[in-house]
Amino acid sequence: MFGSIFVVLVALMISVIELPSLIRKRWSRETLLYLLLLITGTTLSVLAIRLTRISSPLNFLISIYKPLIDWFAYFFH
Repeated sequence: MFGSIFVVLVALMISVIELPSLIRKRWSRETLLYLLLLITGTTLSVLAIRLTRISSPLNFLISIYKPLIDWFAYFFH
């Protein structure tokens, strides 16, 4: 619990330091990307600290390409 809170507090401190300069320079795409990566990293870090099992991203790719692979196997067999 304390590890999760620590990670979130560190992420907030980092965003408080970095975001004002990005907003001041009006770098909207960079700000959006920065927030996306920071939120993703913070979420994954909290899940890692809590020892939560996360399925592999390859399962998503396999489910997308499985019909295509089956079709090629049928077609070329």
